[in-house]
Amino acid sequence: MASLITNDERTSFTSSINDHFDTFKRSITIFIEPKQNFNNNSAQKYLPGYQAVNTANPALTIISAAHDAIVTYGDFNRNVSPGIGKNTDSGLVKIKVKQATYDYIKANKIVKITIDGDSFNVASVGRRANFLNKNLGSTLGEVFYIFELEYTK
Repeated sequence: MASLITNDERTSFTSSINDHFDTFKRSITIFIEPKQNFNNNSAQKYLPGYQAVNTANPALTIISAAHDAIVTYGDFNRNVSPGIGKNTDSGLVKIKVKQATYDYIKANKIVKITIDGDSFNVASVGRRANFLNKNLGSTLGEVFYIFELEYTK
C-alpha cells in the first residue's frame, strides 16, 4: 500500500514526537497497593490453659515509583454536590505515558497518582494513541497511552 510519507520522514517525525514528549514530560509518582509484612515477635505469649501463641504484627510497606508523563489539566470547577450539599472540586487531568508506564499501571492496583503534590485517582482504562502506525505492521512511529485522572484530596 502506498504511503504519503517516506520511511526517512517517518523516522524524523518519530524522533520529533519523542523530543516533544521529552521536552514537556513531568515526573509523576504512582502509588500501588501496599504490601503487608508480618513481623514475628520472638517472644511467645502464653495463655493459661492454652498452647503458646505466636503473634505477628502487620506492617505496611508503601510502594511508589516515579514515571514520566505529559500532564494536561482540564477545567476545574467547584460544584455543590446534591447528595451531601458540600463543595466538591471536579475536573479531569489527562496524562500521556509510554508503554512501560502503561504496563506498570495495568499490572498493579493503583492507590493514587501524585502530580505536584496533588492526588488523583485513575478514572479510565487507558486509551492507545498510535502515531505513524507503529502497531499496524510498521516498526516506525510511537505508541502512547492516555489516562484520565480525577482529583482527590
